[in-house]
Amino acid sequence: MSNGLLLYRTRRYDFDEARAAEVNAECASRFAIAWRIIQANPRVIEINEPSLVSAWPTILLCIAAAQVNNLRARSKPRVVFYAIDNFDPTSTFRGYLPFLPEKLARIVVRFVIFSVMRSTERVAFGTVGSMEMYANLLGPNWKKWVRHRMFPALGSPCACAVTEVKNPVRVAFVGSFEARKGIQEVMASWDLLQKRVPEATLSLVGKGPLLTEVERWAHDRADVSLQIDPPREEIHRTLREAHCLVLLSQPSPTWREQVGLPILEGLSHGCEIVASSETGIASWLAEHDHFVLDPRCEPSDLAHAITQALASTRSTGDILDTLPAQDSRVSADHWLTTSDDHIEAAVGRGRKC
Repeated sequence: MSNGLLLYRTRRYDFDEARAAEVNAECASRFAIAWRIIQANPRVIEINEPSLVSAWPTILLCIAAAQVNNLRARSKPRVVFYAIDNFDPTSTFRGYLPFLPEKLARIVVRFVIFSVMRSTERVAFGTVGSMEMYANLLGPNWKKWVRHRMFPALGSPCACAVTEVKNPVRVAFVGSFEARKGIQEVMASWDLLQKRVPEATLSLVGKGPLLTEVERWAHDRADVSLQIDPPREEIHRTLREAHCLVLLSQPSPTWREQVGLPILEGLSHGCEIVASSETGIASWLAEHDHFVLDPRCEPSDLAHAITQALASTRSTGDILDTLPAQDSRVSADHWLTTSDDHIEAAVGRGRKC
């Protein structure tokens, strides 16, 4: 992606210090971020997308800092953001102020997002669901306010994807062991799948709040292997071997699967995908002959979909050929910063590291 300074406020559990140093990332408070913008007078400022309610103070401070530079008759910075959120943030906002009536909360959400959009020059969308969500909040005229383009959230083929032959009966679940990622649905369907494909094996990779339940279920099962938070090399190996990756994301009152990184990594290693309609790339998956289910489907329906995925005769190369040569997030970044020599400031979350 374009060179720049990445400023973040908090770190997630999987924060990588070495990778953060590689991408010139620094931890800073909200006011420190705004002050850095005023000092540096960057040509481009990438903010979090405004559906992220927890980032509103930072977003508004960044926009205010950009306006300060503009008032000082310095070069006007371009404010941009990348959007993949497909969940209406009204309920999230009400989580902070539960006493607020829903209609009033929606008015506040629309006002904040409207204000951010009017201060933004370009928006790169990663999913159709995200664009529809913003349109539902802002109305049909929002496209007149800001330049925008769609970059379907897809990764490019992994360089290691064709170095090993896939196991035709290997299924993989990669991700957090928590209810919203569908791990319980996978376990509930596995015995049914075994009756249809007795030789099928399941690789479970991850960690999370349901780890104890997963360990108990997988114990003494010869057809199930469990890797708890393995290094990246092991995850790549699992995906190279797996014929099918399943991530049946479940709906939540305050969250919806934006894309699902395991889905992208599965695709980049040539896996057949079984996913729910919750993911923001559900339509793309269906159009490219993967398997998209209702998140509330019966275990037998999930078992049937996985059986079909294992029966697919597509090669790794066939699936990799459907992906872009360059990661679409990189393409989006280049478009967001077009006409500038380089991006001089980027403001985001630690997750980007």
